[in-house]
Amino acid sequence: MEKEETKATSSVGSNEEANNISKDNSDESTQIHSTTSTSPPVHTSTSQIVGRVINGRYELLDLIGHGGMSDVYRAKDLVLEEMGENDPYVAIKLLQPSLHEYPDATSLLIREARKTQRLSHDNIIRVFDYGFEEELCYLVMEWLDGQTLDNVIKSHRPNGLPYQQAMAILSQILSALTYAHKHGVIHADLKPGNIMLSRDGGIKIFDFGVSHSVSNPAHPTCNSDSAPSDVSGYTPIYATPELLKGQNPSSDDDVFAFCCIAYELLSSRHPFGRKTIEQANREQWVISRPKHISRLKWRALRSGLEYTKSDRESSLDALHTELTKRRLPKSLGVLVMAAVFVGGGYVYSVQQKTIGALQIKVNQQADHLSSLVNVFDMPTDAFFASYSTMSEAFAMPKQAWLRQNQATVVEHYERLVEQQLRSRESRYPNYYAIEEILTEAKQFYPDSHMLNTLTNTINQSLLRTLESLKNKLNQALEQGEFQSQGANNIYQLLDDLKTLRHDYVFTPSLLAQQTFEQQLDKALLERNADSLADLIPAGETFFNHSEHQQSSLAGALALKQAILDLSDYKSNVSKGEQPLFPHHSAYLVYRPQLETFHKRLAELTLVSQLDALASDVERFAGKVPDNFSHLIDLKQNMANQYLAFSELLIKKRLTREAAKTMQKAQTLLTNVQQSRVNVY
Repeated sequence: MEKEETKATSSVGSNEEANNISKDNSDESTQIHSTTSTSPPVHTSTSQIVGRVINGRYELLDLIGHGGMSDVYRAKDLVLEEMGENDPYVAIKLLQPSLHEYPDATSLLIREARKTQRLSHDNIIRVFDYGFEEELCYLVMEWLDGQTLDNVIKSHRPNGLPYQQAMAILSQILSALTYAHKHGVIHADLKPGNIMLSRDGGIKIFDFGVSHSVSNPAHPTCNSDSAPSDVSGYTPIYATPELLKGQNPSSDDDVFAFCCIAYELLSSRHPFGRKTIEQANREQWVISRPKHISRLKWRALRSGLEYTKSDRESSLDALHTELTKRRLPKSLGVLVMAAVFVGGGYVYSVQQKTIGALQIKVNQQADHLSSLVNVFDMPTDAFFASYSTMSEAFAMPKQAWLRQNQATVVEHYERLVEQQLRSRESRYPNYYAIEEILTEAKQFYPDSHMLNTLTNTINQSLLRTLESLKNKLNQALEQGEFQSQGANNIYQLLDDLKTLRHDYVFTPSLLAQQTFEQQLDKALLERNADSLADLIPAGETFFNHSEHQQSSLAGALALKQAILDLSDYKSNVSKGEQPLFPHHSAYLVYRPQLETFHKRLAELTLVSQLDALASDVERFAGKVPDNFSHLIDLKQNMANQYLAFSELLIKKRLTREAAKTMQKAQTLLTNVQQSRVNVY
């Protein structure tokens, strides 16, 4: 039996943790935020943990994985279950109690959560929540139903997966790694045990606990995390020589590990016989080509497994291109050349037949030359009725007739244009119909001065009309007339512009944009649902061209719905009903007040200032139920600040003041504890 790989140093998680990590639950209700606080280490057995409810929400059901530093439990999300979700399961990773006293271990688990939450990709596991509760340090992840790639590899021994099946997996890994690298995150411990294959064929990469940040100007927040050096690590048999020598991880390390995984999928064997590349290089190990991969594609994959960094492929995009490239077989090339020669003979034969047919047609036309003189005597209506059906033989008589009757024909088309201009079927003339009339006339008389003058006049009329409508629309927008009714209805004006020119692109003036942004900011600040009802459709129609505008409108739409949700809740309560409180909607509505409270809390320096804040928070608490999570978090932070002031007062030997401050902290903590019991 092949020996299982070991990590150079410890890392949160293990291969066993991967099996059945959790099944996909992407409901927004699972995305909650928890505050963190340190707790003394307490050794808790599995029997004591199973059945426990974490954060008032996640009921631990059974242990499904055990690693060097953490255990993974299957858990039930009680909130999702209450909402009627058929599959309310998540996976929860708990740091082993014996490691709570080591800050680096705790930091590593939290760092894994934060990094993974930054990476929003279909092939990267989702982390919903993390934090501390009493003696437990936890991380909540989606539940996956499948098996890790090391099990997939074992189940396909001794020949490995066919190339197309392997590429269906590898393409997803490449997509996830490319996304992570672009967002400044290197996995640094990529291996089959850290990749899950679900039953529907999708893959999920997890265990970013040992991942490292790389410099990425586009994402400066990705550069702030540093790995705790005494607990972060890698798996040696998937590590580059540079990583084995203690150098900082880079994207090259993930590329190398990917090539190792690709080799294993295609052959069911590790490329270096489960030795490190350093050992394989010393032993002059020869890597054989898996039978499922062509020589050209093998050359690309082999380049990613080179010992020397300068010889090793380091681009995920280049690997993906080479591994998915389709090449024309030589035999097909021979068939194509043969087809060219055969086709040449066929074309020659067809041309000969065509020439014969044309000769017959010319002879037929010659027989009817005597009828050409009749064209000159045709009345106007009959001439145009048969114009398109006349053969090439009538080209000269047609031109002669047109020259002879030019004045009459031009006047005819002028009358048609005049009829369109006077038409009252719509608010404005149908300039498209007029253009068709003039185009038809100019095919007969392209050099007609009269028609060219009429065309210029119509074009100028159209431009003036468009400019007038544009000015009216901008004026209405600049004056903040965003309603859907009134004399200057902005939507009707835009429809008129689009009617006149279907491809017309209207760009609001700078003043119009400023007016809209000012009114939107005011409506957001005042939480005015009526104003938002007018502003949102106007924004989606006229001010939705940049990412900033799209983001503002999305926020406005969410706030509008939140205001309506909260209004419905209050209305139902007034009717004597007991509806569920819309926590998320309430947060959107009251966020400015909450942010002001948190800012005051961060800036205060006196107990009296904290007392004033506590008084204001208590008045605010009357607007929401006691179990409002954001209010609970705020009170928790205020209690912590009271405790901090109490410690300072004790150091200054002001024991009486310290005791009063401590009592305030205890009162708040008791309130917080009671509220958390009834959170859900």
